[in-house]
Amino acid sequence: MKNLEITVKNVEKNTMKNYSFSTGIHSVGRIEGNAIVVDSPKVSREHAVFVVKPNGTFIQDKNSKFGTFVDNRMEIKKISQAEVYIGNVVHISSDIHIEIQGGSSVNYAPTVLKSIDKDLQKQFLESSIYKKKSSSESFWVFLFVFIFAVAMAGVYFFYSQEIVSYFKKEKKIQESKSKDVENIEEKSLEEILKEIDSHLGQSNKNPAQEKAAKETELRLAQEKAAKETELRLAQEKAA
Repeated sequence: MKNLEITVKNVEKNTMKNYSFSTGIHSVGRIEGNAIVVDSPKVSREHAVFVVKPNGTFIQDKNSKFGTFVDNRMEIKKISQAEVYIGNVVHISSDIHIEIQGGSSVNYAPTVLKSIDKDLQKQFLESSIYKKKSSSESFWVFLFVFIFAVAMAGVYFFYSQEIVSYFKKEKKIQESKSKDVENIEEKSLEEILKEIDSHLGQSNKNPAQEKAAKETELRLAQEKAAKETELRLAQEKAA
């Protein structure tokens, strides 16, 4: 492959010719002596030159009458000097078009490189290497998520048991307090009832009844003492 490969088309005459060049300067014009000779009155005698370098190819206008234009597939722009890329079309007149086919010294346009990068990226994504890598990464991600989920479940179970145990203890404490309160209330109620009964019993007795009761108790005690004395004397006499 040469450094520069181009196709020159004459639109009016419907002709075309291919050229291949190495590094150097290659002129384009209407007269003999140019590297590329074109038969068109609209082209200047020495219209433009291709400057082919190892790292790129450039087109330079030589003060032509009608100018030199480069079509980069997005716009046609008049230039004095510019780098040409694979797929560009150089217009040196309305009927002479020079298509840049390729070559080792011709670069891809930046926009084309982006599309190539996208194609390469797509090919890589569809490749078995990427799929294998993706499946491996998916496995490790799944394993990590699984371990994390198990750990969180363990933490949840542990703390749920602690919470249940705490509430059970609180319930027992509350029940114990309730029983103590009930006992205190029952005891207080019994004491109150006893006090009421005692008060009622005392209030029902009048002074006369109390005196009669005391006299009766005294009389019974005297009779009991007299009987005990008689019994003791009878025993002594018999002895």
